[in-house]
Amino acid sequence: DFGDGNDTTIYTKGLPNRKGSIGHIYNQTGSYTIKLIYNNGYCTDSFVNPQQIYIAPAPIQGFTTSQTMSCVPFNIKANDTSSLAAKRQYLWGDGKDTTITGIYNQSKPTHIYSKTGEYTIKQILTSINGCTAIDSVNISVRSAYKVNLGSDTTLCPNNSTILKNIVPDANYLWGNGSTDSTFIVTNQGLYKLTVTLGDCVASDSIQINYYDKGVCDDHINFYPNPFYDKILFSGFLNNACNINVFVYDMTGRLVRSGYAEHTGGFLSFKLDNLDLPAGIYLINVISPSLNIKDKMLGLRDW
Repeated sequence: DFGDGNDTTIYTKGLPNRKGSIGHIYNQTGSYTIKLIYNNGYCTDSFVNPQQIYIAPAPIQGFTTSQTMSCVPFNIKANDTSSLAAKRQYLWGDGKDTTITGIYNQSKPTHIYSKTGEYTIKQILTSINGCTAIDSVNISVRSAYKVNLGSDTTLCPNNSTILKNIVPDANYLWGNGSTDSTFIVTNQGLYKLTVTLGDCVASDSIQINYYDKGVCDDHINFYPNPFYDKILFSGFLNNACNINVFVYDMTGRLVRSGYAEHTGGFLSFKLDNLDLPAGIYLINVISPSLNIKDKMLGLRDW
């Protein structure tokens, strides 16, 4: 009889001198008295072990962390919620550990992770009687990040642009209070984004301006007038296309030509090495949306 309501019976018929050991598992704390009862079929006797068995309570594990995800350097704090432990050891998962002694010493150890990775923090508790308990928390240490909304820019009237800076599992805060990861710009102004991931905070801002009305209408200018050995072209075309340039003398004879490949938006190119006689020339610039003709004076640079 093990004193906890459980017993074990061994039959030794034919083996009166049998010797051995018997094991038992106690599932509750407390003091127990073991009693041996012997019966040979005729007589019964018993023996009570004078030394009681004391089952001490195991420590109760438990801890939380200030964060479970952040970027390097990740400064983490362990908040101890355990009890009945005389020693608390924290294995940080990167080869380092912290040991705290004292039943009533529930300090909050801290640790700094300088390398990215997935780590398991273990709390190993030991009671004054040598009983142990283990708890663990998984954390993620990510690389430091930067918020980059790009360079300040100017848009054409009625156009919009999307600002974004995706950081997985982060929190976003725009200057107007929006918490979306993206922001659609339709008005001129300064736009600021703050991104928070664990203890990490990064921010950036961008100035968005709009061109005056008419600047983004399809147009091409050419200059200088008069010109010497080259003609410069600038302007704006909304769509990607090829731009063809033809130079005619006053007899209508084509004396030079060229083209430029345009990807859309503002444009700038030149037609050089003209080496034309001095005189009046007709310049014709053709694109899918424009057909511009104008006269220019060509001079010789003697």
